[in-house]
Amino acid sequence: MPLQKLQLRPGINKEGTNYTNEGGWFDCDKVRFRSGNAEKIGGWTRLSNNTFRGICRALWNWGTLSGANLLGVGTNLKYYIEQGGAYNDVTPLRVTYTHSTTPSTDNMFSTVNGSKVVTVTLSGYGGVDNDFVTISGSTAVGGIPAAELNAEQQILYKSGTQFTFTTTTAATSTVTAGGGTNITAQFQINTGLDVEIAGTGWGAGTWPSYIDTTLTNPFTAASAGVSVLTVTKTAHGLTTGDYVYFSSIAADACGINRLVLQKSFPITSTGANTFTISTVIGSNTYTTTSTAASGGTVVISTPVAPVRGWGAAASVGVAQQLRLWTNDNFGQDLVLAPRGGEIYLWLPSGQVYPSGAAGGLTTRAQLLSVESTAASYLGQFVPNNTNRFIPQASAEILEK
Repeated sequence: MPLQKLQLRPGINKEGTNYTNEGGWFDCDKVRFRSGNAEKIGGWTRLSNNTFRGICRALWNWGTLSGANLLGVGTNLKYYIEQGGAYNDVTPLRVTYTHSTTPSTDNMFSTVNGSKVVTVTLSGYGGVDNDFVTISGSTAVGGIPAAELNAEQQILYKSGTQFTFTTTTAATSTVTAGGGTNITAQFQINTGLDVEIAGTGWGAGTWPSYIDTTLTNPFTAASAGVSVLTVTKTAHGLTTGDYVYFSSIAADACGINRLVLQKSFPITSTGANTFTISTVIGSNTYTTTSTAASGGTVVISTPVAPVRGWGAAASVGVAQQLRLWTNDNFGQDLVLAPRGGEIYLWLPSGQVYPSGAAGGLTTRAQLLSVESTAASYLGQFVPNNTNRFIPQASAEILEK
């Protein structure tokens, strides 16, 4: 059979269906047409040779009144503002500890001769694995230069009172308490997961239904140094293998950081009113430092009957959410929030926060609930004729 020339019309036509569009193109991906012929797009151009930390989960592009082109970049570890190829870290702060706070930062460093690992003792610091803290004001400790201590450090959770980080220089002596009495430790908001951890199969996720109950100090431990917590809940009705989810814990539980417990756990029933959970989470083991009833006000989600759906097969009832961000510009200002977290405000250069700080790429996003209570907050916004509010700077432009 002789060859027959196949002539296709250039361009993509999606007004009909792929069947009615005979002799033409209905769909494509990364394709362009030149001289009537289809060819692949030549590729992507790298935005910048600079890098950022974490897995990006949110991008938001906007411009300022001065013409600056900005890109918000939210990762599981940090939040950046990109301008001109540079990624500027504006991750909000969670808490700052100093000499005069409780806990105090006085001589909080310990070293071991020959080791690059620095141990920090700071009771109730509230951190989790991979959190970031910026340290300043420390003196050299155990032969490790002050410049290596006074920097941004990524931490490894050890207990509710201790964490570690690694330096470039190994210690030349063992020190149990060093660093001086002028140390400042600024903790950024807790980091999040880079992937979502969830069950598979019919019945995983939101089936079966869960009910929330508020408990007071439900956690106890058999002894210090164990990785098992006992939870007291009257007539819990659970069986071994069921999953519970702690969505709110007010205080550390028997010395274990409350934040690492705010997730789902399989339980072992130990009685009509008690069950246990293991605090071996992934590759990390969290051990107790006390046995007393603790946790403060706790919200626990427990499954209600039927525990599994018809023909069900599930391993995890509630997913552990990866870090996602919500971000949007309000005029030239940026509003951002990690999923399930608080709302923050970031202002570009030339703006001033109601609390008095200057905006710009070197200033971290500020807690909106704090800025909105500052004395000058109402002066930052004026009403327009659509009964919405716009930034003061934008209003001035519109009036002109």
